[in-house]
Amino acid sequence: MEMRPRKAYTVAEAAVALGVSEWLIRELCRTGQLRCVRLGRRIIIPADALDELLAAAENNHPDAGASSTVGTASPPVNQRQRASPRQ
Repeated sequence: MEMRPRKAYTVAEAAVALGVSEWLIRELCRTGQLRCVRLGRRIIIPADALDELLAAAENNHPDAGASSTVGTASPPVNQRQRASPRQ
């Protein structure tokens, strides 16, 4: 039997392929940074979408190389500020 290259990946498979969490893959799909297709309740990522994501990361940060920040979120901002002690 001849093996054909994969045309698409599940969220779990895409996460393993990129070495990131499934949560990040879902977040990238939700925000439109990673092209994906919904088939019923499943999210399917076309194989070439992973290449597009990596290319976009390299184009955004050419000096960073593989350590790009695509899909990383900034730390949460503390909404409440501690009141200064009254004198």
